[in-house]
Amino acid sequence: LEAPLKPIAAADIAAAVRVQGNLRGSEAAAKQRLEAALGYVENNGAELQGLVSDDRWKDSGAARLRDILEYWTGSPHLPEGLQLKVTVESSVAGCYYHKLMAHTCFDEIDVPRSCFEPGAQFSELGKAMFLASMEIGFGAL
Repeated sequence: LEAPLKPIAAADIAAAVRVQGNLRGSEAAAKQRLEAALGYVENNGAELQGLVSDDRWKDSGAARLRDILEYWTGSPHLPEGLQLKVTVESSVAGCYYHKLMAHTCFDEIDVPRSCFEPGAQFSELGKAMFLASMEIGFGAL
């Protein structure tokens, strides 16, 4: 039996995150950008819907966040005390979904530094995370 899913929001995921790696700014600023990106996924379904096939689309913002969480950790659950990690990679260019790499055994995701650069749109990081969570084999969305 699976545990019932508790309500989830972008702020819940962001609160569990520790940002590490090759940051140019502060960890607090990176966490704010990440929370804004997750909030974009949660609240902007109309803008995201056309990016994936109809059979992969979920109307609920919480369901889209759970897909990201499952891509990131292997589970749609966010248990209390779980520490999620974002490793900022300076060697990877471009804030695109195929540049993100999840390590589910370590609850970690590698994200290009360009997603956190000043002037980068948080919506681009949100789209990249959303699309990465929707990928089903070799780029099929």
